[in-house]
Amino acid sequence: MSESLFLSEEQAARLLGVHRTTLRRSVDAGLLPLHPIFVTPHLRRFRRDEVESLRGTPVPGSAASGSSGRGATVKGRGRGRS
Repeated sequence: MSESLFLSEEQAARLLGVHRTTLRRSVDAGLLPLHPIFVTPHLRRFRRDEVESLRGTPVPGSAASGSSGRGATVKGRGRGRS
């Protein structure tokens, strides 16, 4: 069976080694050269070839990229709460 040409947000984030929120924020800010396909206003798909071309590249805003700005937290909920 062949692989799908498109990946869900979760699958794309897993391939890049980041949380899906980090992926979404980086794409929305134009920091990643990915072009999501909006299935619905909240459901996105990414081209597999675009995502695979970025493997091994630090994702801006992720903990792995060394960023200390907004979005540096790869996982977590309730930002700003104790």
